[in-house]
Amino acid sequence: MRHVTILAAALACVAADARAQPADADSLIKSGLELRRQHRDAEALEVFRRAYDASPTPRALAQIAFAEQALGKWVEAEADLQRALAPRDDPWISRNLALLQRGLATIQEHLGWIEIAADVTPADVRINGVDLGTHGLPEKLRVEAGSVDIELRARGYETARRLTTVEPAGTGHESIHLVPLAMPAPETPAPGVVTTPALAVAPAPSSAEAPPHRDVALRNTSFVWLGAGAVALGLGTYFGVRTLDAKSQRDQACHGQPACPPGDNGRVSPGVALDQEARAFATDSTAWFAAGILAAGVGATFFWMSRSDTHPAHSGAVRVAPFVGADRAGAQLGGNW
Repeated sequence: MRHVTILAAALACVAADARAQPADADSLIKSGLELRRQHRDAEALEVFRRAYDASPTPRALAQIAFAEQALGKWVEAEADLQRALAPRDDPWISRNLALLQRGLATIQEHLGWIEIAADVTPADVRINGVDLGTHGLPEKLRVEAGSVDIELRARGYETARRLTTVEPAGTGHESIHLVPLAMPAPETPAPGVVTTPALAVAPAPSSAEAPPHRDVALRNTSFVWLGAGAVALGLGTYFGVRTLDAKSQRDQACHGQPACPPGDNGRVSPGVALDQEARAFATDSTAWFAAGILAAGVGATFFWMSRSDTHPAHSGAVRVAPFVGADRAGAQLGGNW
């Protein structure tokens, strides 16, 4: 009887632990969503990972992906969200399938492919400073669109590096030559020892010079500013023409006098009304010209920065990061220039 009581108590503890585990995971996900709403995405990512460790559900994995997206970790976000979408029979996934698929499409707008070929294989591959391990080349790898810094390492060869650009949803191709390490100088032979001279080996050609960096996102942003500047300048011109037209009509109504008569019986005379209209048009014209010059200046600055070789990679990035909770959904818009 005593053994039965102990066994029943042990089973009750196991059952209680099994019931508490999903509850703990749910509370962690709620805490992570609150951190997301406070724009504390790095902290939210760690909380979501703890929730997934406690209960590896597709819901927790999707929240991990959205937090990674908010932090600009596009490659990791795509992989985790695709894994979360795999079990379509999951109730939470089924309820939020449309939003999750839109989130995946947004993530994939920031990604492309790079196909790397080399005359030495396998080789250790690093992309934008991230170690991707040893790969047999050629191989096609998923990368973030924009500037891509490729680094190849192989034993007995000098480290090769190439900087290129990958368009969103596009595929870049790079063929890289690895130069063998210089051989040590031959030792001086002892007197009386006949040696055979070593054959001279011509140095291998160095890899092609890396193309200058082109920041695609920042360049596109510059076009938006330049377009806005052109529109503003066009409006400034329009209101300037209206100003001249209203002023001409005022001069006719006032018969060329500097000041128009105010009117009779408290009513504004046509000349005064036209004068007020001309002044309003002049104010609008000045404001639109100022806005146009400012927007054009910002656009020109961004365009110059996107062509600079020293501009840091990923400087112009726009991020749209959705989040999905049990009772609400939302999105965050962010970026840096």
